[in-house]
Amino acid sequence: YSGDKRRSQGSVATRGSMPENPSTSAPAAPVISSRILGLKFMQKHRASKGEPAAPPESAAVAEPSLSSSAKWRLDLPGGLAVAPAAVVLTEPPALSGPQALLQFRAGRRSYGAFNPKLEARLADLGEKKRAAAAELEAAAAAATQRAQQEAAAAELQAERDAEAAERDEADAEMAARYRKYV
Repeated sequence: YSGDKRRSQGSVATRGSMPENPSTSAPAAPVISSRILGLKFMQKHRASKGEPAAPPESAAVAEPSLSSSAKWRLDLPGGLAVAPAAVVLTEPPALSGPQALLQFRAGRRSYGAFNPKLEARLADLGEKKRAAAAELEAAAAAATQRAQQEAAAAELQAERDAEAAERDEADAEMAARYRKYV
């Protein structure tokens, strides 16, 4: 390995990283992109140094605008045409009360008791979330129970109707038999 020789001689630099004669070469100025130079704070910085400000329109000319009237075109093999897709925006349904509370996620956090007020507020919020979850669970259980009761009542009514129809049929048969005898 050729690098071993350089290390043994005490040289750490590689051939391309250091200039051969450092006294004759000037340090290279950093290259800053036109986008960064176009930023407001860079323009102010250059103006405070007395340098001419870079024209902001040069960045706009270099990059094509997406809002222009030019259309995107896709070259497909065989002349296939693609119809533009319809965009459908849907908003999630607005939640209210306990459902909204359960969906809420606190953005700020405090660890290690660094912010006691925030920790107290988050603990209070946690208690409210638990209460809201219990309320929703109780409401769901009540709705299930109500549905079961309604189903049982409908089944009982269907049985009563079937029994009444059976009795009516039996009564009609008996009346038909006795008519023969009367």
